[in-house]
Amino acid sequence: MKSISKDLLKGKYVSFIDKRGTYRCQKVVSIRGNVLTVKDSQGKKQRIPLRTVRGRQLKKKLQPIEELIQ
Repeated sequence: MKSISKDLLKGKYVSFIDKRGTYRCQKVVSIRGNVLTVKDSQGKKQRIPLRTVRGRQLKKKLQPIEELIQ
């Protein structure tokens, strides 16, 4: 699958690993440098580092992010 730039993630859903080590899927609200602000279904916002993001979440698929590919 073709990778996506981190600048195009605003308004999209991303899959990431939270502080407890569990996988989450939440919507990106804003991007500042290497930090994403995501919002869950209850409206709570949290900041996550870009290195914990696994990719853009599509239906049962993950789209990789260009800045994370090495």
